Amino acid sequence: MNVSYSIEGGWENRFGGNESDASVWATRKLRDAKGDHVDLIKSGDEVGTESGKVKGQLKNNKVLTLTWDGADEVTFLAPQKCFSFKHPITSLSVSSGGLGLFTSDKKVLIFDAQSGEVRREFTEHVGEIYCGSLFPSGIVGLTSGADMQIKIWSATDGKCPVTLKGHTKAVNDTDFIEKGRNIISCSKDGCIKVWNCASSSCTSSTDIGGTLNSCCVIDLNKTNESVHIDDKEALDHKLGVVGSEHGEVIFVQLSSNQILHRYTCNSAVNKVIPSTNHQSVLVGCENGEVLELDVKNPASLIFSIHASKSPVISLLSLGEGKILCGRQDGTCTLYNTRSSHQIVLSGPDYERITGITRDDEYIYTGSRDGVVRKYKVVNLL
Repeated sequence: MNVSYSIEGGWENRFGGNESDASVWATRKLRDAKGDHVDLIKSGDEVGTESGKVKGQLKNNKVLTLTWDGADEVTFLAPQKCFSFKHPITSLSVSSGGLGLFTSDKKVLIFDAQSGEVRREFTEHVGEIYCGSLFPSGIVGLTSGADMQIKIWSATDGKCPVTLKGHTKAVNDTDFIEKGRNIISCSKDGCIKVWNCASSSCTSSTDIGGTLNSCCVIDLNKTNESVHIDDKEALDHKLGVVGSEHGEVIFVQLSSNQILHRYTCNSAVNKVIPSTNHQSVLVGCENGEVLELDVKNPASLIFSIHASKSPVISLLSLGEGKILCGRQDGTCTLYNTRSSHQIVLSGPDYERITGITRDDEYIYTGSRDGVVRKYKVVNLL
């Protein structure tokens, strides 16, 4: 899969009106070739080019499917809602309880995921915030960044009872271990650390070296509903997976701090996340490549998608081989490893997609243009 698609932002507004000759641009681009740029014209529910090179149909005012050269099919999905916050978004999280969180520079803003209303602003960091997320409970925030601190704070009143200190350089990413009794973090200081939130202490640290850009937790016993009694037991069957600036994906056994494997990529690793079943790790790289690695056999590459050279900034697994990929060039694409059909979430033109998250009903994307966009999950499954 080495082809990517893009469409003019706001196409749904142009095509949703009464103009019979409304037009927007769209592009199909092979990775190492010049883009094929066309102007799409609407006629009723039909959309296409005058030459017939591209043909398509508006399924409704939010969904447009095109066939390119009679073969390649792509679907463009417009957002249901857009919340403009006028702050460049650097990370994004949404809870099932209806709250959203995004970071911008040194600020964290909590907003209502239904209305977009800002509920609270958190400003206790003294440097740029690189990572922000809501605990699984949905009422507690976790943030970290350039000030080398990790802060745990209440999303309801903004109080910050816990600040975790120990990294000696910026903290680039964090993740929860199960419900968040423990968390992991990775930093430019080359260390991955495990923290106990209740005691506000670092319980282990593994020095990997270099700059660590992203981390996630893999639960090898994901399907078992076991009861954990203490911190050591909570780390059993847990792997920390880290992506590095020097192009490695490192697998660490969290209960023993043992480095189990290092997988070498072709460029810096910007993002690592678990698949929905935790049987694999999804990897987003600076050269635009998306990889899937087998957790039980990390040396084994399950697949690689290199549809674009634009750096991968954010990822979301939707299961059954479906991966949402947000890039630096503003494209957000659903790849299906079992099909060549792509779904493109139309949004910002050339503004990086810095966060992708979801609740039961919507996919949310955040970008540097300060807009959170909501897309219906049902249109992607």
